[in-house]
Amino acid sequence: MREKFRYEKRLVAFLDVLGMQAVILESETNAQLLGIVEEVYDLLKHSEQTDKIAAVAIEQLYMGPLGYLIDEMVVPPVSSIIEKFGIDHRVTQMSDSLVCSVSLPEPQNRGADEVFATVIRVSIFLFHIRLWALALLEQGFATRGGIAVGNMYHSSSQAVGPALVRAYHTYLEAGYPRIAVERDLALDLSGGKLESLEVIRRDEDGIYYLDVLAKNPWYPGFPYHRDKLLQIIKKNLADADDDKKIKAWSWMLRHLS
Repeated sequence: MREKFRYEKRLVAFLDVLGMQAVILESETNAQLLGIVEEVYDLLKHSEQTDKIAAVAIEQLYMGPLGYLIDEMVVPPVSSIIEKFGIDHRVTQMSDSLVCSVSLPEPQNRGADEVFATVIRVSIFLFHIRLWALALLEQGFATRGGIAVGNMYHSSSQAVGPALVRAYHTYLEAGYPRIAVERDLALDLSGGKLESLEVIRRDEDGIYYLDVLAKNPWYPGFPYHRDKLLQIIKKNLADADDDKKIKAWSWMLRHLS
């Protein structure tokens, strides 16, 4: 039976794998590049295993940077919250672009479990995006994107709604290979204190973004190979053959350094 078409409040990201389009076009006659395409798209699949990894890491999250969201409420383990409320993380892939979202239902009675369930969903959502972006960077691909919140319908085959439109426009405003975040959303996620969240930052040009290259990620044990990423970024900068690529990889190098 077809799912009823209706809008609901969702946190949504529109992501673009920079440089992937050229690889896809060349992969038609190049078996090695076709293998790269397959490997990249395997990375972008939504994984329940990744959810479990995120849940273990985020177990400590409400005790740290996001503790203000739940104040001093007594909350059960992350695993039991996920089992009770689920995650509802949906992904739609289109060539070199990706749309991912998670529902943010309004708590019915503002109980600790419901509030914390929202914190977990947002945290795992950001975890996935950072994991994808870092994994892609290790393959030599930068990511540009936009994150917004609002009404959206997202099923296994369709993604539509004002929130997706805003996420796309936020992506266009990103300019550099960064994942821009709507201003009001960025301040809401950090409680108005960006320094407490550590991965949502305000860039020199006033754009708020998810800092994939944060030196001190707020997820314990987050996979991060700085020296390897530095070599990849420097190589891509050295190989850049136009101003657009030079600008992009220079931004990446500046923010990693």
